[in-house]
Amino acid sequence: MKYSVKNHKILLIIWILLPVICPNIYAKTLPIKYYDDQKGIDNTVITCQLRIGNGFLLVGTQNGIYFYDGIEFQRLGQEQGLPYSGNIQSLTIMGNGSLLIAYHDRMFAAANASIIDNPTKLRFRPLVGIQLIDDLARRIVRWRDGVLATNGFSLVFIKAEGSTVIGRPQPVEAVPGSAVPLRYYCIFNI
Repeated sequence: MKYSVKNHKILLIIWILLPVICPNIYAKTLPIKYYDDQKGIDNTVITCQLRIGNGFLLVGTQNGIYFYDGIEFQRLGQEQGLPYSGNIQSLTIMGNGSLLIAYHDRMFAAANASIIDNPTKLRFRPLVGIQLIDDLARRIVRWRDGVLATNGFSLVFIKAEGSTVIGRPQPVEAVPGSAVPLRYYCIFNI
């Protein structure tokens, strides 16, 4: 009886330590595809990506923005109101479905991007009324009923109303409930 209990303890210890001793037991081989200019993307340095509501993917690179439908990449550019090239820093969809694209020195917005199934239907307009400094670390993130964007060492609050993107001069709290506002700017109708 004693011999049997000892064997069970040893087997139990081995069973418990098996995943630690052999971590490759649970390893899986992931299917990886390499996309290049033959698939429509001529710059493989991806700076940001965003999955929009209809399942498509927007990919920002150092040389522009691309729309991916699951088969190939399609470049967005001058036909949609964007510069032909430029370093894309950040992408986000606002609460009203508008898509914001942040370059290092400017931002663009397109209405109803979350329901678009064809990138040629997108129409971008530059955000005006704000002086953006050249910010290679510019980020935009959805916040409350708009987005926050970095502008050097300050924040820009961009608010969506209807199908337009405008700004409202509102203080941005560093910590919710805090009385210390951060700097903010106003963006006008696009």
